[in-house]
Amino acid sequence: MSTAGGPKIVSDGLVFALDAASSKMSKAGCAGFNSAEQLIKNLVSTGDTVTSTSDLRLGNLTFFTIYSITYPESSYSPASRDGITPGFNDTSSSKTYDWSRDLNYAVWDNATNGWVSDSYFNGERIAGHCYDTYDTGGNAATEHVQFQNDYEAIVDAFPDATHIVCGSHAAENNDSDANTKVILQDLGGPSSWPTDRAEYVLIGKPGLGAGNAYVWQYQNDATEVAHANVGLPILGGKKRGGNYLDFNGSSDKVDLGIRTVSGLTNYSISFWVNLDVWTSSGSTQYQIYAEESGIWIANYIDKIGIDFHNGSSWMDSNGGHNDGMLITVPSSDQTNTWLHVTVTYSGSTSSTSATITGYLNGSQNFQVTTSYGSGSSSQLYSSSTTSYRGGIGYRRHYTTNYFNGKMANMNMYNKTLSATQVKQNFNSQRRRFGV
Repeated sequence: MSTAGGPKIVSDGLVFALDAASSKMSKAGCAGFNSAEQLIKNLVSTGDTVTSTSDLRLGNLTFFTIYSITYPESSYSPASRDGITPGFNDTSSSKTYDWSRDLNYAVWDNATNGWVSDSYFNGERIAGHCYDTYDTGGNAATEHVQFQNDYEAIVDAFPDATHIVCGSHAAENNDSDANTKVILQDLGGPSSWPTDRAEYVLIGKPGLGAGNAYVWQYQNDATEVAHANVGLPILGGKKRGGNYLDFNGSSDKVDLGIRTVSGLTNYSISFWVNLDVWTSSGSTQYQIYAEESGIWIANYIDKIGIDFHNGSSWMDSNGGHNDGMLITVPSSDQTNTWLHVTVTYSGSTSSTSATITGYLNGSQNFQVTTSYGSGSSSQLYSSSTTSYRGGIGYRRHYTTNYFNGKMANMNMYNKTLSATQVKQNFNSQRRRFGV
C-alpha cells in the first residue's frame, strides 16, 4: 500500500487510508446542484466511498465554476453564466471563458499551472474555443475536423494537461462525428453517449478511457444546467504537502459512514495535520477524528489532546480528561506547520485497562495506562459486533466542535503499531511535508 508523495507506508493491519494527493480523491469538490461529489475513497478498499459536507474541498488548488446551459440562457438559472468562472460556486465574477452553441473546449496545462493559450483553439465562435458542430449551414463537419486537429496539436505541445470539454446550447451533435466521439471517450466520457440535448461538463485526460473522466456532469438538475466545481491542477498542487483537506472550523466534516467493530482490542491511527488556528484556551476543541469507539483530538495550551470515547465513559485513568494523554507541541510548531501524529491503543478483552501511546513526528510523546473509567467496558473490547458512524473533523455528539485546519493523510490500523513502524510511516512522507 503506497500513498502519494513517498515510499510505502506500513500496510500490515491497514483497514482505512485516505490521502488528499491520491488519484482516488475527487478533484471536483461539490459537483452540481443536487448532491455533493463523493470526495474520498478508502485506498485500502476503493469501493468504500465516504463523503464530505459543507463544501469541504481540497487545498493547494485553484477552483473554477463551470456551467453549460441549454438555449436560451435566460430561461435557466443561473442565467448568462455559460462558461468558466474563477472561484467556487461563483456566479458573479468576470468569466475566464464564455461558452456558445455546441462544443466548447479549454485546456489547463499542469506543467505551467495555467490555461493553454487561445492561439491553439480555432473554433468558429468565442475566441476559437467554441466549435459549432450544430451548424446547419454545412460547416458542422468542418468544425468537427477543426476540433480534432486542435486536440492533437494541444496533446503534442502539452502532454501533461487537463482537458475540459463542455456541451452547451443544443449539444446533441457533439458525438455525431466518429473521430470526435473517440476523443471524448478517450478523455473519460461515457461509453453510451446521451441521445438528447446533452448539456454536459467533461473533464479528463487523454488515455483515461470511456467512463473514467475526472468529472462528468450531465444535465444534473431540472433546469438543464450542467454544473461542476473543479480544482486545478486536477492531480495535485506542487506546494508543500501536496493536496490536503481544508476544514473551515465551523461546518466542514468527513463522514466515514457506518462501520462495524467486533472485539477490536488493538488499533492505531496516524495522520498529518496543520492547524490554522491555535488558541490559549482549552475550551476550543479542534476535532480531527471523533466517534464512539474512536479517537478525537482537542486543542489545549501548547498541546494536542487525545481522548478515547465509547459512548458512555471516558477511557482514561480517572474517567475524565487526563493531562498525560496530551501530545505536547513546541510553541514554534503551533500553526502553519505540518505535524505527524500517531496514537496506538493496546488492551485485551479480559482486562479493564489499556495502554495508549502517542507519537509526534515519529517519536514517542506520551504513554499512559488507562482504565474504562466509571462507565461500562469499551465497545472496542466487546465480543459482540457493534456498528457505529465514523467521522473526521467533528465530534458527532458535540456538533459545535469542528476542526480548523488542514489534513493531508490519515491511516487506521487494526493493530498496535510498534515504535519502529510509526517511525517508518513518518519517514515515508516527511520530505513531502517539509519536516
